Amino acid sequence: MVRYNYLRIITKSIRDSGVRESVASEIMDHIDDQKAAYMEDGMHEKEAEIQAVLSMGDPEEVREQFAAVYRPNKEVRNMILYGAFSILGIALFWLLKEYVFGEDLGNIFVRCVGYFLMIYGLISGGKKNIGIFHFTTARIKEAVSI
Repeated sequence: MVRYNYLRIITKSIRDSGVRESVASEIMDHIDDQKAAYMEDGMHEKEAEIQAVLSMGDPEEVREQFAAVYRPNKEVRNMILYGAFSILGIALFWLLKEYVFGEDLGNIFVRCVGYFLMIYGLISGGKKNIGIFHFTTARIKEAVSI
């Protein structure tokens, strides 16, 4: 019973059932091997199983390690989200151009991007090593004092 509680805690964060079963089987094998070793040393079966489970380590720490290894691939999900939002942005731009602003939307868009880049340049230029231009306040003060 102790081993099943341990396995449940360890594998609860693994979503893929095939991977979860494989990990549980591997851990069970390790527990069985350690239990056999303890029984050879003269322990009773129940005591040997408890010691074997305890020797595997803290179940929460082991669970976190397995969760880090078997975490779902977030890069693929992010790529899908970026693609979907890009398509939605293009569709929104087209809809606004066709039905709201007409041909002026291109000019409005270019102006907005220009204003954004100017504001970004002003904000990032005053901070150390932030932004496209990588100006530092020390360099700006040097340039002004020359």
